[in-house]
Amino acid sequence: MKNAVRNWMRGGNCPQCGVQAEKKEPVAQKTKFSWEAIVGFVVSLVGMFMPEVGALICGIVGIVFSALGMGKTKKPNVKGRGLAIAGLVLAIIAAVYGLFNSVYYYGYY
Repeated sequence: MKNAVRNWMRGGNCPQCGVQAEKKEPVAQKTKFSWEAIVGFVVSLVGMFMPEVGALICGIVGIVFSALGMGKTKKPNVKGRGLAIAGLVLAIIAAVYGLFNSVYYYGYY
């Protein structure tokens, strides 16, 4: 009787009435988007339009969050790796821009 019930649970015929059971599809895992990658990209993008020290600070924060986002997106059910890479590139550009402008602006007095 146990084997008949197991067969029925797998999509076979009902052991009592013979009705064909419906096959259950496996539930797919939901893919999540990495919030670290989103934050890193947004902060880096804001840093591109900030003056001197603001660009440097946003660049450093963007590098940290984009690197965290790249680490999280190594898992197969987490999306956002491209966004994390774009955030990292923008953050590096913003940090270098902020560093050079800060040195130029504050360094020659």
